[in-house]
Amino acid sequence: MTPEPLSDLDWQMLFSGLLSISYFVGFMILGSLSFLLGLAVIPSVLYPPFNFVQLRYQRAALYVIGIASVVLAIYQFARAMGLVIPVLSQFFPRWWI
Repeated sequence: MTPEPLSDLDWQMLFSGLLSISYFVGFMILGSLSFLLGLAVIPSVLYPPFNFVQLRYQRAALYVIGIASVVLAIYQFARAMGLVIPVLSQFFPRWWI
């Protein structure tokens, strides 16, 4: 392991990895809020005295948004790890350190 400055490609990979991590956090927040609304808030509003038919259809849309957000979050996390790990392996060639 010899110290040397990072190349432009390495900086670009790190920057793209950090962007992917921030997208990952955003998609996880969106997915969790969608599932929270669909599983907890809307069913409590649909208690028998209130019979809102439109809210039942919005639950399905929230489930779709939640599932899509979680899938995109998993993709962004895998992309971030795929971009950052090769750069970090230049500094730490052995994984157990």
